[in-house]
Parts: sequence; C-alpha cells; structure tokens
Amino acid sequence: MACVKALATFESFSILATITFSMRRVPCDETPLCLAWHGGDPIDPTAGRRYGADGPTPLGYLADFGFDRATSCTTSDCAYLVLVQNRGTKGVILKNLQPLREINRSFVRSHALDYAFAIVALPNGRPGLVHCPNDANRLEIEDLETGQRLMRWRGPVPDYLLARLTASPDGRSLCDQGLLWQQTEAGFHVDVTRALIDKGYMQDLRAREFQDYSLVAAQETEIENCVFGLDGQMMISTRSTVDETGPSQLWQVQPGKPAAAQLVGETEPLGLIVGGGVFGYSLFDHLKTVDLSTGRILQRWPEIKTGRQRGATGYALATPAYALDQETGAIAVAGLSCVFVVSAAA
Repeated sequence: MACVKALATFESFSILATITFSMRRVPCDETPLCLAWHGGDPIDPTAGRRYGADGPTPLGYLADFGFDRATSCTTSDCAYLVLVQNRGTKGVILKNLQPLREINRSFVRSHALDYAFAIVALPNGRPGLVHCPNDANRLEIEDLETGQRLMRWRGPVPDYLLARLTASPDGRSLCDQGLLWQQTEAGFHVDVTRALIDKGYMQDLRAREFQDYSLVAAQETEIENCVFGLDGQMMISTRSTVDETGPSQLWQVQPGKPAAAQLVGETEPLGLIVGGGVFGYSLFDHLKTVDLSTGRILQRWPEIKTGRQRGATGYALATPAYALDQETGAIAVAGLSCVFVVSAAA
C-alpha cells in the first residue's frame, strides 16, 4: 500500500510540475451574485452579464430570482445550466440560456444546508440531475432535460440530511457532504450506474458508506469536504469541532474501502475545495490551489477573498459566487465589482 501511495504521489508531482496558474481581473459595475460558465466565459445569469476577455457584455437572458449557485454541462448541441438558491428551496434549469423547467427541494434545514445538486453522466450517455426534490434525506436521479425519474426508492430512507454534492470528472460517481441527525457532518460515495440498477443500493447508505467514512474522522472531528482525486479516489478533509480555526487533515479513501483510509497531510484550514484530480481550489479565507495528494498549498491569491465557511452546513454564508469550468479547470470568483478568473495551463 505504501508503494502504491508513493507512486500516486510521484504521478501527482510530475503532473503538477507542468502546470502553471494565471489570474486576470474583469471589472464590472457591481458584484456578481451568481457565476457559471457558458461558451468559455464566466457569466452571471442573474444579472444578464458575460465576463469575457474584453469586459462585461449583455448575456441575452436574466434569471433574477435569488439564485447564487450554479453548475453546467455541454452536449453536442445544447448547453445546460442549473441555478439554485444555495440556502433556499428553488432552482431552475436553463437550456441554451432559456428556461427549461423548475426544480425544488425540501424546506427542512434548507437555511443551514448547502443545496444538494449535481449533473452526472447517465449510462445512456444523456446528462442526469441528482438532487433531493421531495425529502432532504432522499436522493433522486432523473433525466436532466425531461425530469423523468430514473430511480425508485423502496423502503425507509437514511436518517441523514444531504447537502453539497460533487460529481467525479467522468460524471459516473458522486460524493456528498451532509448532516447526521446527531449534528455531525459526514460524507458518502454513490456509484450512479449501480444506484439506477440496484433498488436497495441507496437505502443501505448508512450502514455501507457514509457511516464508515465518518470513522476517518477521530473523536471531536468531522468531515469538512469531499472531492475526487486521481483514479476515482475520494479526498476527504476533516476538521476539529472544538477549534473552528484549526488545521485541516486530508485523507485518501478508495470508494468502498473506508477502513484503508490514509492520512496524506495536515495543512491550514481548507474549507470548501472545488475541482479534483491532481489539484483543487481551496475557498477558505482566500483562493489557493492545493495538491490533493499531499495537502501542500501550491499557490495563493490573498486579494481574492472567499469567506470562511468550512463545511456544507451551518449559518456562515460569506462564500462569494464562484464557478468551476469543468472543461479547462479554470475557476471564476466574484470580487468587489469584479470577477477574478484563475486558469491552469500545462
């Protein structure tokens, strides 16, 4: 196992050695409230603005309903955006910048839980939407465009409130951060294809997945963030429940094998991590890039303030609008009357 870990670390180091990061600032009239990527540029669909290299330009559509988080995907002939109220209950799906359909979630603890939603790849090649349209502890998978429900629950649901969802780079897996009824943050892994085939798969989450992953965290610690690293491995950061300003511990977990979790590093507070693979963007206090194989900080931008939210639950809502470009690995973060864009290039 040590040899495998060393090999993965060497592979990560070799890739990171070829990556450089650059930052540009796009001035605008006001601070964007919601960011997404469309046509290679960050946009704010709630303000009807595109933030390209030549500055803000009209977008042609305005979705001003308090949406502050978004995700997107592109097919051969369509561009989809999913916009949500991160601490509310409403959302909307746009197809080619036109309203397609509305989505909702339960009001239970919605003011204290990040909105659980993600776009995934269905076995038939179509994009799917994973969210909780009925109950805060019932994950559903549906066709993104039509809304057709593709998974049917049988039996009881877990006593666990779902929050932030993160899709793997290939869209075939999910990791989640949420809240146990005991007020402890935890996480689990979902194989999308198996969830669609095996009717009992989702009902068994408590015993099979997230309860075990919670054992990664020692007493008086809880899961802070879940992302995907190299080769489908989950990278889980934990934090102290006693010292809110304490360090983060980064663990490497192979899905389905939580007992083999390995601590790869301890570092400054990471909070929300966006991205995956060899590196991620940490959004705690200010934007920084993190080597996901070691927890080492690669580069930081102190001028890009990102709030101090550490988990997917709680009441601190200081994280600004942000969006990751799934195709290029660039991230856009809202600043005071500007949009910062950080790009990665090999």
